[in-house]
This record gives sequence, structure tokens and C-alpha cells, in this order.
Amino acid sequence: MRLSPVCRVSLPFVCVGALFACVVLADNAPPFAGTKAGEVRDDNGLKTKLVWIPPGEFTMGSPQDEKDRYDDENQVQVTLTKGFWLGQHEVTQAEWQRLMQTTPWSGKERVKEATITRRPT
Repeated sequence: MRLSPVCRVSLPFVCVGALFACVVLADNAPPFAGTKAGEVRDDNGLKTKLVWIPPGEFTMGSPQDEKDRYDDENQVQVTLTKGFWLGQHEVTQAEWQRLMQTTPWSGKERVKEATITRRPT
């Protein structure tokens, strides 16, 4: 199954999102496989919306002729052998801190500390 011709994804963001999804699911929701790409669930302790990412193949990175492309954004073929649940939205600093009990961004250059403690509803 081909998910998309080009999928520009920041690998660290995906890893953090996948970690967050796995930890949220481990809270108290029974794990289960989704039935279709984009299926949403929020049956976890944090009520975080998670989206099903099915197994499949896609190209990650930027084409060489893309405007404003960095040299380290080469395209690679990616194969997902198992599906997983991924957070539908970025994880806020407050959500990360509440769940992981860490603040890895503290003291880093070019990182703005959040002033909002919860996501707007």
C-alpha cells in the first residue's frame, strides 16, 4: 500500500509522537489495531486524540529540486511493517512534562518555553 508519494516528516517529531501515543495507550486503554488510515480514538487517560497509521510504504524527505531544501533532507523509502497510533496534534510542553515528568527543552537555544498550561478547547 502506498500512503503518499512524498511525506515530509520530521523524524524526531514522529518518534516523540509515537512514544506519546504508546505511553498514552498504555495508561488504561486496551490496545487494538485500527481498521483504516486516519481512524481516530481518544479512549485513553489523557483523552488525547490518536490517529491510526497503517502499515505500508512511503517516501520520506524532500525532492532535490524542492525550494528551500536542506542538504540533509534526502529522500528515503520507508516501510512500516506494523501499524501504530499517533497523536493527532503536536504534544505541548505541558502535556510532555505531565506524562514524562521531564523538561528536555530547558536551557536549550532557540526553544521557547510555553506559557500556556493547557491546550485551548
